Amino acid sequence: MHLNSPFPDQLADHLGNVRMVLTEEKDTAFYPAVTFEDATLTNEQLYYENVDVQRTARPNAFFTITTNGAQLQLLRKSTNAIGAGELLKVMAGDKINTKVGLTGV
Repeated sequence: MHLNSPFPDQLADHLGNVRMVLTEEKDTAFYPAVTFEDATLTNEQLYYENVDVQRTARPNAFFTITTNGAQLQLLRKSTNAIGAGELLKVMAGDKINTKVGLTGV
């Protein structure tokens, strides 16, 4: 990366496209986990995109209802490969907790 940007707080690539913006901003926002459950779906849609896409009942082979809930998001390249997500600013010291499950369904 080169500092080709007209602004000193931006890092740009060799074509001048901004790739990163440096900031002293502090953000302590908390984002709830995406569970895909009916009771929490409306709230989850406030924070994430595509929460209601490809929701389905949890297959029996996918752990238990107490550890994974009754619903999940089943993504396949042939139907819809983009699941729940949110674009966030990443700040120094940020920690991200994720959990992903895989099933052969």
